[in-house]
Amino acid sequence: MVHGARYQVEKTEAVEYRGSFRAGGVGVWHKVKARLVNADDDEDPDPLHSVRREAALFLELDKWFMSVKSA
Repeated sequence: MVHGARYQVEKTEAVEYRGSFRAGGVGVWHKVKARLVNADDDEDPDPLHSVRREAALFLELDKWFMSVKSA
């Protein structure tokens, strides 16, 4: 979830072992492409104009997290 929106990962572009100074963790870094989906199911809310974004996710032991810039 990003700012209340739900995304489904479509493709993993890179995988590396690295740390996140911003989030304060170390784990396996995944660079992914994701598509916006509805909150209650995995359907695209507007298939003609899909919202896609790139993100970096970390897997640390058995937890997923992402670093987010503070405002």
